[in-house]
Amino acid sequence: MLSANPDLMATAKTQAYNLLQMIAPQPVWSVVLMVFAFARLLVLLVNGAWRRSPYMRAAMAFLSCFLWTQIVLSFAQTFGFAFILAVGFLGMDMLNIMCAMGDARSIDHAHARRNAGDDQ
Repeated sequence: MLSANPDLMATAKTQAYNLLQMIAPQPVWSVVLMVFAFARLLVLLVNGAWRRSPYMRAAMAFLSCFLWTQIVLSFAQTFGFAFILAVGFLGMDMLNIMCAMGDARSIDHAHARRNAGDDQ
């Protein structure tokens, strides 16, 4: 939405984008979010092909929580549908962190058992 509507933050009737605009202008947010989304998609494509991929998934979800927190704090003053939606996405990314770290623990335990079997 930020790249499709270049005046979204400037012409908004509410003050919902003030916090985001204090950090960076709309074109910067648009590029940062698209680059981050591409990086997160790349990590998901690597998922499972490399033993350390659950840690990468957890790290990207953690970084994503920072971005969602900025959006939640921006929309907190309007407390409308966008706020509820952003809080939901923030919660889902927190759940993603827990799931990815659970996967990492399972993979590490399996790897440790396999290496312990090689030593015998």
